Amino acid sequence: MAEMRKNNAKSSSLSGFLNRSFTMFAPSTFDSNHPKVHFFHKNQQSQNRAASASKSHDSIDSVKGFRLWIDERDISMDAAYKKELQSVLKVRKVTLPQVFIKGKYIGGADVIKSMFEIGELARILDDFPRRQPGFVCNSCGDVRFAPCGNCNGSRKLFDDDEGFVKRCFECNENGLIRCPYCCD
Repeated sequence: MAEMRKNNAKSSSLSGFLNRSFTMFAPSTFDSNHPKVHFFHKNQQSQNRAASASKSHDSIDSVKGFRLWIDERDISMDAAYKKELQSVLKVRKVTLPQVFIKGKYIGGADVIKSMFEIGELARILDDFPRRQPGFVCNSCGDVRFAPCGNCNGSRKLFDDDEGFVKRCFECNENGLIRCPYCCD
C-alpha cells in the first residue's frame, strides 16, 4: 500500500511536466499533434564516464528501449542544437539529456528515469509509431548526420566569380548535414 502511494505521488508530480510546451521548431519541422520525441543529448564518447554520464546513459536507454522514431539532437555534432535548447528553456547553462514529447517539455535524466520506473513513460509513448527491431539507417548508420554534399564536408567552396574560397552555408561547423533519409 505504501509503495502504491509512493508511485501515485510520483505520478502526480510528474504530470505537471506534461503541461509545459515549447515552440522552438518551425511549423514545417515540428507538429505538436504528431507523436514525436525530441531528445537533446551529448554523444556518450565525448562525455567523461562520471556518475552523471552514467545517469544520462540510463535515461537514453530508457527512451531508446521503446524503439521509437526519435529526433535526436546531439549537441556535440551541431552547436545550433545547444543554442536552440538554451533558447527554449530560457537558461544559459543546460544540463543533458533533455526530452520533449509531442512538443511538451518533459525533463532531464532524473525525470525520465522516474517516469520509466513507475510506468508513466510507457503509458505516454504507447501510441507512438515504432521502428522495426534492428533497423539502422542505410545512409548514416543512425548517426543522424552525413557529410555535406555541397562541400563534401570541408565547409569550403571555391567561388568562381570572385576567385576565392568561401564558407559553405549548407552545413554546420563540422561539415555535416542532418541525414536526409532518417531525419526530417
